[in-house]
Amino acid sequence: GKMNDARHGSFDELPPSTVSCVIFFGSIIFTTVAMATKAWILGDTRALREAIQATLTIDQAKPSVVPLQQSFQSIYVMLHHFSLLGILIFIVYICERHPPFSSTERQNFDEDSFAFLIIVACIAAFLSIRKNDKWMLKKYGPGRFSDNGLMEDDEKSMFSSDPSTASNRSGEKIDMQQQKSNRLGSSGSSIKSDELVSLLENDSPLGPGEQNDDGVDLPGDSFEEADAILEDITVGDNIAKALEAKELLEHHVIGVPIISPNPDDDVLNIHQSLELRGLMTCCFLFYQSTNAGAAHELYQNERINGGDEGKILNEFYNLSKICSTAFLFLSGFGHAMYFHRLGDYTMRRLITILFRMNMGATFLCLALDKPYIFYKPCAVHTYFFLLIYSTMRWRRNKNYTKFGLRFKMILLAISIYLSWDCDFGVWTVHSLLFGRSLQSISGAPYGQLWEFYFQGHMHHWAALTGMIFAANQPITSLTLRRLEKLGNPTELLFKGIIAIAITMVLILWISGPFRTSKYIFNATNAYFGVLPMLWYVFMRNLTKQMRSYHSDILKRVGKHSLEIYLLQHHVFLTDESERKLVLVPGYPACNLIVVISLLLLSSMILKTATSVLICMLTRKSNDSVAVWRSVAVVGSLMVLHAISVTLSYMEISNPESVATATIVCGILFYQAAMDMTSSYFRSMASSKRGTKSQPQGWSGMEHPVVRGSPPVIGAFTILCFCALWHAASMNSSYNSSMPLPSICGNVINEGKWVNIDSCKDFQKGINAREYHSRSYGECTENQQWGWTKSNHPECRFKFHKPAEVQRKLPNENVIFIGDTVTRSLYFAFCRSLGVENLGYFDSEMPVHSELKTEFGNTIIRFQWAPLTSDVLHKMKSVTEDTDLVIAGSGALDKLHLWATDEDRNSYELTIKQLAKDLKLLKENSAPVVWFTPTTINTPALQSQEKRTQMSEKNIQEIRDMYYEFEINDAATFVLDGPTFTKDQVEKSYDGIHYPQHVYDVGAQILINALDWLVQVPPSSSTSFINPSFQPRPGSMANPILGLMVLCCILIGLLFFDGYLGFSYLASVFMQPMSVPAPNRIALFYTSKEEQSRYSFLPQDVYSDVCAAYGRPRRRKGRQLSQGVQEQFPPSKNGKMNGDEESSQDNSEGATGGNILSSGMSMTSRRSMNTFGLATINEDSQ
Repeated sequence: GKMNDARHGSFDELPPSTVSCVIFFGSIIFTTVAMATKAWILGDTRALREAIQATLTIDQAKPSVVPLQQSFQSIYVMLHHFSLLGILIFIVYICERHPPFSSTERQNFDEDSFAFLIIVACIAAFLSIRKNDKWMLKKYGPGRFSDNGLMEDDEKSMFSSDPSTASNRSGEKIDMQQQKSNRLGSSGSSIKSDELVSLLENDSPLGPGEQNDDGVDLPGDSFEEADAILEDITVGDNIAKALEAKELLEHHVIGVPIISPNPDDDVLNIHQSLELRGLMTCCFLFYQSTNAGAAHELYQNERINGGDEGKILNEFYNLSKICSTAFLFLSGFGHAMYFHRLGDYTMRRLITILFRMNMGATFLCLALDKPYIFYKPCAVHTYFFLLIYSTMRWRRNKNYTKFGLRFKMILLAISIYLSWDCDFGVWTVHSLLFGRSLQSISGAPYGQLWEFYFQGHMHHWAALTGMIFAANQPITSLTLRRLEKLGNPTELLFKGIIAIAITMVLILWISGPFRTSKYIFNATNAYFGVLPMLWYVFMRNLTKQMRSYHSDILKRVGKHSLEIYLLQHHVFLTDESERKLVLVPGYPACNLIVVISLLLLSSMILKTATSVLICMLTRKSNDSVAVWRSVAVVGSLMVLHAISVTLSYMEISNPESVATATIVCGILFYQAAMDMTSSYFRSMASSKRGTKSQPQGWSGMEHPVVRGSPPVIGAFTILCFCALWHAASMNSSYNSSMPLPSICGNVINEGKWVNIDSCKDFQKGINAREYHSRSYGECTENQQWGWTKSNHPECRFKFHKPAEVQRKLPNENVIFIGDTVTRSLYFAFCRSLGVENLGYFDSEMPVHSELKTEFGNTIIRFQWAPLTSDVLHKMKSVTEDTDLVIAGSGALDKLHLWATDEDRNSYELTIKQLAKDLKLLKENSAPVVWFTPTTINTPALQSQEKRTQMSEKNIQEIRDMYYEFEINDAATFVLDGPTFTKDQVEKSYDGIHYPQHVYDVGAQILINALDWLVQVPPSSSTSFINPSFQPRPGSMANPILGLMVLCCILIGLLFFDGYLGFSYLASVFMQPMSVPAPNRIALFYTSKEEQSRYSFLPQDVYSDVCAAYGRPRRRKGRQLSQGVQEQFPPSKNGKMNGDEESSQDNSEGATGGNILSSGMSMTSRRSMNTFGLATINEDSQ
């Protein structure tokens, strides 16, 4: 029963990971402050301005972020944002470990509050609706966009519904381009023809953020920026004009123009993706703030014995898992689109995404000593991203053939089916990453391996489904744009059929798999969870107007969805999401506003800092440089972790040692930075000597003030942070996740019952919704127990849930010894562990007998001992395997053993002997809790004898004797009965016993005391919320449902349907009105010509696209159009000039090269060179 009384969170209690994080960020802050001081002394503030500019422009189209260079400005910008990240993590640490005020319990779920927040969010989203091109206009400027649309008027009319008009307009457009070219001359293009050919046919396409051979920068890593660079290339030579003419003349299929999709109104465009992320993030915050996870509707109106929440239907919990599935769907869709559109499979891109997903989570794990699995989405998304990357990169030359990528996706689907849906033992290979331990850790009550399996299984088909939708997105997009040009009747028929079909399936899902208990839903969500996402995508893209607008506020929230998720565990909630952070005590509504504002601000800072750092470390660098920079960051953390482990091993991990190590490392970092930048400035000075570009003031760098002041200021800053940390740790309300020290035993019995108004609107709403009650009697006040504020901020008493109590008592043997009052406490203690209704009125339950309750390996016994002498006798039978003893008596002694002075003297001897036995038992066997008699309601005693012998005045004499003969001192802890019963004395129905909720308070006091009474060994900390459940990876496999999903995936891949077959339900009705109705279906199936002209089947749409943009296969001797042949005459080796193959991968279409020779403009290359549309003819040879 020993407990360390040290103040938790001090340097003495910090784990090595936290110490390493302190040294890492402390050294960087030291270096940053020192460099800023030196720049200020020398009067050169360029580095400071560049750091601020990088922070303000990171989200713009052309951020002012310079890749990491060996210059003072560049190194300072990087260290500046590392310092920003470190300060943010310091604030998060203070909120989690040393909050200024005690955190509060999360309130019971209120459906009204949840609905109110949803309505407010919808109104805000509606009021912030913006047109997509307005955002593009703001992001990229007015150079390419008109005021009322993305295309100029002549370009719009060129794509009119009349083919002849469109052709004429096409000719006019070509003439305009010819005139423009003549004005510009042969070199009028921003990129020359040979440069353009080189750009398009390069085997390793330039990804965002890279440079071409001439040093021309490409934008950063975003879809909009990649699209912009492809749209901005101005071609003015004759070759490009001929190719543009060929494309425009072929821009018509079945009499309907095929308009190249605009990035702002395409299906599931970037605006929609971010908007959906923002919507789900807001719903998640509302879910957490209203504690919707605690909303329990008993499944099938049956009360579940044992309170097992897994057997209870919670629709809000189910919706939260659907949102997680949707996030993974969007992840698969976005990564697949990026890799294929840009062909960027470099290690630089891999490192960028891994850093983006895990940088914030990694530093939070180190600082707060959390396992990686604590931030579950980071682990799951990283795993499936690596699967996507491996699939796309393996034999990437096949990604641009008709079935090459689809066959690779089929192989991925089969591997997912075998590992996740078939219990063949294949999945256990993941134990190499997470181990096989079942030890309960933070965020993983059944161990890391099971937690990853559980979280991954719930969504294991979502990422692949997103990849399939990305593969079929051009076909889906083209089908919608065709329908919107054909007219309302046809469009309504096609869209209406699909909408009705997919909605009917959604309704079946809602009435079936969705309305199941937690256990069932968790096991089946992987197979049905993507259905709501497909329904949403279809409905959200139903019309062009819906695709062209987005909610700006949701989009802004969506940009920070990852950061909001990470920080809400510590800034919004705390104690592993069990309690709410309090910054404005006593004002819950104001506190909610303040905390939400802090969460959003912190998320913006975290996103900005990590984005700048990732951009500087990976942008415009080759693979080797990106890898070495990543190794340098990780290596620095490992070295500092080794230092912290050494300090801990040497038992000198105190504030002085950590601060000294931080300052020493900071000096080394600063000196290294100065050595690198000094050589840089010397080289600049020698190359630019005598010019104005030479930095002014650097000639005084050797001055003693310049050399000595920066380290002094840096050390002073570190000491200030140390002082701030010490003040926070000494004056904070300690985090309730920390065990309570034994000093809290002096104040744990201090509390009172407070009145709670039962007629508030909150309760009235519940009564009206749940019980259909509309009228009330006189409002009465109920009472609730609460601990009073003490002078010990480390004593954070709270009411514990059954799962928390079970964690406190793993493999324990607990014995209650005493009378009926102690037995009532035993019942309350068992109820706190999760046994409902125990101790309620039951005439068949044996009264004076021994009882036993088991929870897994924990055993709780009650032994009947009505008198103190009986307690003394039972104490002698306590065995060594007993971990805790709770004993109490006294009331019946006053009734039966207090008639004469001899009885009194005998009772005194019994108490003295009991004190000796309690002390001996505490020292040699187990801690002992002594339960003093509760307050007696004298008027309620049922006989005159009891009212005479057992009055409250007489029972107080017994309590005084306990104190006089040192019973209280002999016990490890004293549970004071009158403390929690004196204010409830009028509710004692027989004068001795109280209602169950009163004893529940006594049990909660005892449970809080377990922190210092029972010390749980780390090896025995495994806690099973459901004792009958034994976690085994592979146990959630369902081969039948998995086979169903596998069949749907095959349909989506082999039949080119992003909606997994729903599009075929409407395609059969899409025949021209000129065909007689009886012959419409027959012609569709019998006439291949009619089918190719009028069919809207996805594979036929695919063929139509390729007919318009089909690339002649040059290696098979095919010829280009006449206009192109004139520009590319045959060369001596039989090939056309300008048609040289750069590599074998390029000849196979590995990167979408040779699109120039297929008659496609740069816009078409961006929009149509995706997922095999440009190279369909290769598979037919």
